[in-house]
Amino acid sequence: MQQIICESGTTPEKFQKLVNEELAKGWTINPGSLRIDAGYNLSAYAVILDPPPMQVLEDPDVIAIKWHIDDVQHQAKEMGYTLTDDMAREILSIAKRRHDANIGINWGVLDAHIEGYVSDHDIAKS
Repeated sequence: MQQIICESGTTPEKFQKLVNEELAKGWTINPGSLRIDAGYNLSAYAVILDPPPMQVLEDPDVIAIKWHIDDVQHQAKEMGYTLTDDMAREILSIAKRRHDANIGINWGVLDAHIEGYVSDHDIAKS
């Protein structure tokens, strides 16, 4: 969070210039935070700015394939099982821990981890 305060006597143009400089850097105005106090030919301005959202920069030298719990739940459903989000999350965690770089993670690998999980936890087909 960043606050810009311009004391009495600051022109609206100067305040706007200061705010615009920060907006150009990706900051956003916090809703409801703009305050203009005007009185007897003097004005004071204040605004709270929120920082820019974190940006994930793509590295052209790196690739990453992502699997989501929805993938696990869909595959389990195809196999006849209904899994909660927590169950699917655990299966993804197991797949990550047991990852074999020679095979990777694919639908067959997920099937094996789902079968192992439901067997270990006595989960019946739905």
